[in-house]
Amino acid sequence: MLGARAALAARAQGRYHELRNALMQAEGGFDQAHILAVAAEAGLDATRLAVDMAEPALNDLLKRNHLLARQLGINGTPAFIIGGRIVRGALELDQFQAMIGELRAAASTTQ
Repeated sequence: MLGARAALAARAQGRYHELRNALMQAEGGFDQAHILAVAAEAGLDATRLAVDMAEPALNDLLKRNHLLARQLGINGTPAFIIGGRIVRGALELDQFQAMIGELRAAASTTQ
């Protein structure tokens, strides 16, 4: 949850993807000090990130995301919804492209 809070807070710096990617590659524990160190290495202002992580509005967003994930039966990350199908786990770019291509082909034949 702390990693998710940090990634969402990184949006205030326009650096969500950078921090998410850095956290996905980071090793070690995910306490706040480690997350802030990873953020600094990824080019974020760690002091600002710590302040933004404490933003109360993030609590509501995280609760809504958690509720939606539970309703969909998603209990881990990463998870993707592609054409109504829940895909659990990481995929390579070519796998995403193939799945989307199949959906587009199926949609074009039903029109």
